[in-house]
Amino acid sequence: MGTTGTTISRTGSPVAVRTTPAGARTGPVTAAAAADPRTRLTVGEPDPAWVDAAPFRAHVRHLMSVGRLDTTEVALVLGLPTRAVQHLLEGRGGRAARRISPCTARRLLLVGADDVRGLRWSLTPAGAARLALHRLRGDGWSDAGLARVVGVGLDELASLERSERCSRLLAVRLLGLARRLPGTVDDEDLAVVSPAA
Repeated sequence: MGTTGTTISRTGSPVAVRTTPAGARTGPVTAAAAADPRTRLTVGEPDPAWVDAAPFRAHVRHLMSVGRLDTTEVALVLGLPTRAVQHLLEGRGGRAARRISPCTARRLLLVGADDVRGLRWSLTPAGAARLALHRLRGDGWSDAGLARVVGVGLDELASLERSERCSRLLAVRLLGLARRLPGTVDDEDLAVVSPAA
């Protein structure tokens, strides 16, 4: 028997597809067949189909515009590596990416413009932001320079040392700066701050 999995349609919505044991796709699955408990959904497994990158590139650019975020910061919000977002936006060798993986596409669809707008008012644990602040200070950043770059007052930056929580926007801005420090390899050593709570 084959398996049933999901892919992203051209309209950007998830569509269930059935594959044979040999791996050939047999087309869309009806809603009734997808709901059948005997059908195994393979959402976590690799999906052989890739999706058009253009609508997702536009979505990321819109998020950046709405939140006034740079590439590193939007990568943090999306929970993706900075390189993946750079590849989507800029491509490689001057050529824009034509396709992205369904896994990346699903991740991009999880964050909307309202999520990005809400970063300023949403709270998150301050631990990752505090760690980023210490790393930036260790690299020679002054509190006044950091406050100016991230767009907060000195008092809000100073309160980060003793607060349990801080705004997600402050955390995203500090982590975005820290991701650019020398010695930060592929975003692995810094936590992700996403708007989904």
